[in-house]
Amino acid sequence: MDKVDSARIDLPRSARAQARERASADSAGTTRVFAAALRTRVIGFSVGFSLDENVQQAILATPANRVGTGLRS
Repeated sequence: MDKVDSARIDLPRSARAQARERASADSAGTTRVFAAALRTRVIGFSVGFSLDENVQQAILATPANRVGTGLRS
């Protein structure tokens, strides 16, 4: 989070007032701690991970009535 905090400090004050801050991470950088720290700082975020064949098959095997909508931070 040091880099995120540093980047926020480096923004000009006028930009900080207008910015909608967002962060993203791939599976290598995504942890619950990272997501919680972003939520604490009111920074929106997205995360991603590889959809290998095992994940694809698990998704396809999920009954339609068990599928929900995405979560918003």
